[in-house]
Amino acid sequence: MKDENKFSQVVAAIASALADPTRQIGKTTLVVIDGPSGSGKTTLAKRIGDHFLSLSTSTLIIHADDLYNGWEDALGESLTETFTHSLLPGLESGQAYFLPRFDWILNEYSHPFYQLSADLVIVEGVGAGQAALRAASALSIWIEVSDEVGLIRVLNRDGAGIRKEMHNFQISQRAHFSKEKTKESADFFFDGAP
Repeated sequence: MKDENKFSQVVAAIASALADPTRQIGKTTLVVIDGPSGSGKTTLAKRIGDHFLSLSTSTLIIHADDLYNGWEDALGESLTETFTHSLLPGLESGQAYFLPRFDWILNEYSHPFYQLSADLVIVEGVGAGQAALRAASALSIWIEVSDEVGLIRVLNRDGAGIRKEMHNFQISQRAHFSKEKTKESADFFFDGAP
């Protein structure tokens, strides 16, 4: 129940901050949620999305994991280019658009996925709060969790077989956050620790 109350309070605060968004792309309000792996970004995005759907606001959640170019180039230029050349123009147009989708089984991009326009778009995942999206977002959210807790959560969710990749990814995410000043530039902070 404690976690439920915590999420309810956070979602209420975020909904209040978005009641009159100061920035939109076309007719879309963009929210980005970033933080270390395993911090709870997907869970928070779903809670926010459910809240706005209950208000009959069309809502779309985009997971950065679907956009990464595999483990080695997850947070590289390809992610930024997807944001600047596909996502942002798609949101600006107000029309349906395509985004690349990475197939983690085949370790390559597969068929792009078709996105419909929505009143609220939430992009969640490591790298979502980078400057390329943050500058266009109505709200940038950072969720904090230690590397140790995040790693345990990810391995419990996705399996111990990715332990080596996750150790390397944690190094990459720290470098990415430092370069992008993601945490320091966020509008809203949430403690994702248990």
